[in-house]
Amino acid sequence: MSYSIAILVVIMPLLKKSTVVNIFKGNFDKSTIWPVIYNGSSEGVTAIAIATTAYVFNMAFMKIAGEIGIAAFTSISYISQFGTLIMFGISDGIGLIVSYNYGYKEFGRVEEVLKISYKVTLSVGIFLFFVLFLFGKNLVGMFAGGNKDVLDMAIEGSKIYACTFFFNGFNIVYSGYFTAIGKAKESIVISACRGIVFIIIGIFILPMILNLNGVWLTIPFAELMTFLVGTKMMNINKFTKKVEALV
Repeated sequence: MSYSIAILVVIMPLLKKSTVVNIFKGNFDKSTIWPVIYNGSSEGVTAIAIATTAYVFNMAFMKIAGEIGIAAFTSISYISQFGTLIMFGISDGIGLIVSYNYGYKEFGRVEEVLKISYKVTLSVGIFLFFVLFLFGKNLVGMFAGGNKDVLDMAIEGSKIYACTFFFNGFNIVYSGYFTAIGKAKESIVISACRGIVFIIIGIFILPMILNLNGVWLTIPFAELMTFLVGTKMMNINKFTKKVEALV
């Protein structure tokens, strides 16, 4: 039902002839199909990563903590989705602004938008960290169903998982930025790193060292490593923009 409502909201402007984005005016250009699919493929990688993460973590928690571990992780996942969606909102919000100004080579405006998004992302990340770290018990209680074992494990895990919010917002903004300027490869790399590559590396290494805490630490680890990769890629792109501005 929720997906159906969302589709109706999105499709209405496309069916109104009075809107700029209607599907009745203009000519369809087949040559744009592949570039559009390729540029948006990082979102597809993100969807694959969500399924991969769920499977890998369910297997890890089942092996170490059994069904209680899976229930605890599921509770934290539900809570974290609210914070992650805020980060995606920031990324989507700057997308059109970045794309428009980048196309006009107004790189100064692009930098200003990025600076603002970084400040907002950091502020929201810090806020979400403290909310989950300090009020994890209250939040998890809504999903634990009164099971004390699940509640205790989820509370302990939430304090580790909360560190995710220091980095995941930046990674989402990085990925959205590269999509906005048409650099799909960089966006795909970031999405794959945070959702597949470093998740798999972390889940195989950290539990052997830290046991259950290692499983909880895997997502913060993946986001941190992706943040380092993404920051490096952003710095390289900044240099490239300066060269383009001189041409």
